[in-house]
Amino acid sequence: MVNFDAVKQAVKCGRLLADLGIHQVSQHNGYDLYHSPLRQGDDKPSFSVYADGTKWKDHGTGDYGDVIDLAVKLGLAKFPRKAAELLAERYGVDAAPRQRVTAPIAKTASSAPPTAGNELISVGAIQTSSLRRYLDERAIPFNIANYFFREVHYRVPSGKEMYGIGLQTLAGGYAVRSAFGNFKTVVGLGGISLIGGVGKGPVAAFEGMFDLASWLVDTEGHEGDAVVLNSVANVDAAISAMKPYDRIKCYLDRDVHGAQALLSIKQAFPGKVQDRSSRYEGYKDYNEFLVNQLRNEKDCHPVK
Repeated sequence: MVNFDAVKQAVKCGRLLADLGIHQVSQHNGYDLYHSPLRQGDDKPSFSVYADGTKWKDHGTGDYGDVIDLAVKLGLAKFPRKAAELLAERYGVDAAPRQRVTAPIAKTASSAPPTAGNELISVGAIQTSSLRRYLDERAIPFNIANYFFREVHYRVPSGKEMYGIGLQTLAGGYAVRSAFGNFKTVVGLGGISLIGGVGKGPVAAFEGMFDLASWLVDTEGHEGDAVVLNSVANVDAAISAMKPYDRIKCYLDRDVHGAQALLSIKQAFPGKVQDRSSRYEGYKDYNEFLVNQLRNEKDCHPVK
């Protein structure tokens, strides 16, 4: 059992959205406004997070609720109880029934990459079985993952130890994805990641580490360097890092946030940017395309 009220009060909707790379675009009457993360085509932000951060509403569909409902709507869990347990685990909430919340109330998320005050414990090769299963679920071969990524163990502010798959940032920290609920967080200094470091010729741009890995799987190799934003909030840092390159090939998400990041990059580099997202047309991102492509291949060629 888990204390739902404790989770609702301790985990703010804005914090959850920010950790998933979804950031507010404006404010109105004290509400934070977002492009809806629950549907595509929300050109005018119509998703509100209320002033105290505990409630949200999608004005385009009429859906509303608390942070647990939001986690379910975002697909982090199928049922409210599992969503509450996941949130309590992720944010270090003492959510045992009838106990007081010991974790501090999360502040409304800003546009800066969240660090959550995580403390690095260790970094090494990917060995934990749950992480290897997670890679299988994301259709990422182990040899590619273990070359580019690391298994990162860290301690959250509550003192609980956690772990995930990390990609080192240019600042020396790690962007981490957890198999438990597919959460994103940052350990140490966040920001973009740079793969290669040649500093000339072409560069490929991705939103997340699994999109980079999917590109490597799909193309069976790569040309030039790669920049991983780790969050669309880091688009300005990515633009700064990409200035030396002759060509910029963008493999960003096919959603509102990816389109906004692509526009910013195109405006910064007129004539140098190629939108390569047509490769995974019909899917949200490169990894979703890869997972479904492999699943379809298995369906067409079942094991006898």
